[in-house]
Amino acid sequence: MKKATFRQLVLDFQQDEATFDNFLVDDSNRLAVEGGIRFYQNKGVGMNPFILTGHPGTGKSHLLHAIGNKFLSQTKGDSICILHTGDLVRAVGEASRYEDILSEVERFKKVSLLLVDDFQFADSDEGTQDQIFHILNEIFRGSGVVVVATRVSAHSLRGIHDHLGSRIRSGVEFYIKPASFELQVQLVKRFALNVNLTLPDNVIEFILNRFDRNPHELKRIVQQVNHYSLTSKRKVSISGVKSALEELNHG
Repeated sequence: MKKATFRQLVLDFQQDEATFDNFLVDDSNRLAVEGGIRFYQNKGVGMNPFILTGHPGTGKSHLLHAIGNKFLSQTKGDSICILHTGDLVRAVGEASRYEDILSEVERFKKVSLLLVDDFQFADSDEGTQDQIFHILNEIFRGSGVVVVATRVSAHSLRGIHDHLGSRIRSGVEFYIKPASFELQVQLVKRFALNVNLTLPDNVIEFILNRFDRNPHELKRIVQQVNHYSLTSKRKVSISGVKSALEELNHG
């Protein structure tokens, strides 16, 4: 299998469906959303880097992409890139020559916005940290801005060297709390609406109390319930949800 090059790992950001308008807001994430809006309105002035922190499923990646989409819609000719830290960790570990990766860093002088997802993975690899440090330096020298999403607070990350840690911690951090039950109900209803499925309240409560509340998992469950309902021609019920997921687990 051909190894990915560094140029293939830090990708040009492409427009997608993640926006501020379709992000569900409540007290758990309101400050982060408001901060993200100020960040793109002010082009990152005084908030660089902009850091989103929270457990998996709290919406960090959605907001990361929403900011990227706002920059794309409001600027012309600017270079916006996205880096998934886990991919970089693997690439650095597989690189035959350290210089092969380092030689690519200079191109970031022209990047106006860099989106870094899953930054917490950088704490496991010194080479990865060096690459990110050099990238950030090039972007800041070129007056670019950076958004970082991480599961662990920038001040609590272990294994991050001082030179990179000081770069990250010089920005503004927003912690996204786990979603409330009410917000999760809204999320399940939205997933159901997207596939024209009506879910009774007791079914939604059953799903949230019995299964992983990660949005990706909830979306998968709703899609499977919808598939089961259509193929069996039965109304959605708790017993139907159980049957749908048994079918999924044995499929």
